[in-house]
Amino acid sequence: MGYVAFSRLRLLDPAGKCFRVITCFTEHGSGGGTTIGGKWTRIDKRRLSIWANILAMGHVHKRGADETIALSLSNNNNGLSHLIENPTVMLLTGTYLRTFAPPTFTSYSEKMAWSAVPLGCKGVKIQQIRERHGKEEQYTIRLKEFSI
Repeated sequence: MGYVAFSRLRLLDPAGKCFRVITCFTEHGSGGGTTIGGKWTRIDKRRLSIWANILAMGHVHKRGADETIALSLSNNNNGLSHLIENPTVMLLTGTYLRTFAPPTFTSYSEKMAWSAVPLGCKGVKIQQIRERHGKEEQYTIRLKEFSI
């Protein structure tokens, strides 16, 4: 996989027709500073230059998520477009590296005098929502972050 990756998830309706494609951008991450603002600024700069529904960054040893909605117009061949929502979730994926180790070992985090952080990671739940508009059915999605 390397340090960065783009992935696509194709979501199918019950008839097997693709109704939505979710684009994911994941990266190992680097830097971001020692402040919470520095870590969020790092991934937010990615959001401004890379379009994806899910942006996930590791390395910063912080767990967090921010959900936003970007509005756009549908691509319709008959000339009629409608407003669509493009949900976006930014994740700081967390860590399983303990800040402070047993007394027999001094960890890198301890040498750098970093603050202790909770262990665990973040994930995204993709929820399919069926809506009826008269006789027509439409499927939309909702992205929700969760902690592990």
